[in-house]
Amino acid sequence: MFSAVLLLRLGRARRRAKRWRIAAALVGLFGLGAGSCERQPPPPPLQTLTFAVGNREGSFYALGDAMANAYEESIPNLKIDVQPTRGSFDTMHAIEQGTVDAGLSLANQSYAAVGGHLGPNFRSFTRLRGIAVLEVTPIHLVAGPHTTIRSVGDLRGRRLSIIPNSSTSGTYLAADVILQSHGLSMENVQLNLMDYSDSVSHLLDGTLDALFVTGSYPIERVSAAMHGGSRLVPLASSAVARVIEDFPFFRPVLIPSGTYPGLASIVHTIGVETLLVCRADLDEGLVYELTRKLFQIQRRITAETGLVQWVDMKLAGASPIPLHHGAIRFYRERQLFR
Repeated sequence: MFSAVLLLRLGRARRRAKRWRIAAALVGLFGLGAGSCERQPPPPPLQTLTFAVGNREGSFYALGDAMANAYEESIPNLKIDVQPTRGSFDTMHAIEQGTVDAGLSLANQSYAAVGGHLGPNFRSFTRLRGIAVLEVTPIHLVAGPHTTIRSVGDLRGRRLSIIPNSSTSGTYLAADVILQSHGLSMENVQLNLMDYSDSVSHLLDGTLDALFVTGSYPIERVSAAMHGGSRLVPLASSAVARVIEDFPFFRPVLIPSGTYPGLASIVHTIGVETLLVCRADLDEGLVYELTRKLFQIQRRITAETGLVQWVDMKLAGASPIPLHHGAIRFYRERQLFR
């Protein structure tokens, strides 16, 4: 009798112990799950980047718009606010004023802005920083059909327009250097600063002799001028070679035959590098990601814009203006410079 009662009590005790073990295991499981949820890092906060893409007629617009879309899709929690501007000077000025975060500019223009060489009305741009050197944008010298202009030296005393029509534009700064390399200056030409459409119209009707314009070919307005009998003037003399030697952000460029109406042979010219630029106080981690992702979105940008050689990692860090710390960190990790 005693043994039967004892066995009954032992059985009950074992069943209670088993239930307690199961309950404890469940509590521990739920506790572990809760702890795991607490340890998971919160999602990164949404960041907004204001990105300036230039004016809609310029060659920067298509590149900038494609870059903005690709960046927004490849960087989590990044929203890009695309901002058209009147040109790369306005982009740089907006970055300097803190109303724009990043954008595109011509390297010679950025170099002049940071160095305080844009003219007596402008101070040095102290908040402008480089992220990467991008494509080389060709400089076109277009001579009217009624002229005999065959070289830069033939521009002496001629009626010349420069697009964009501003003394702070990258094209104006490039034209000034090119003229000086040939012993000329802006005072040796009849400068007529007009807008794009007026320049082409006057070029074709003979009231303008030549124009300088910078842009990725084919440029629609240059095509219209060439269709009307205008010519591309080569920029390939020994004087131009000295410009490239003195200012490394200028590089030789070939415009292939057939690019424009009536262009039967290759034209040798020079181009100026394009820069991806930003504010000096832009978040370092964000700029690091912008630099890193730049080389991962190459194929997409090429497919959307047709620009094949628009960025080269070996040259991307060779900015003529100070680089942002986020970009420096990326290039140092890749040992592109020390």
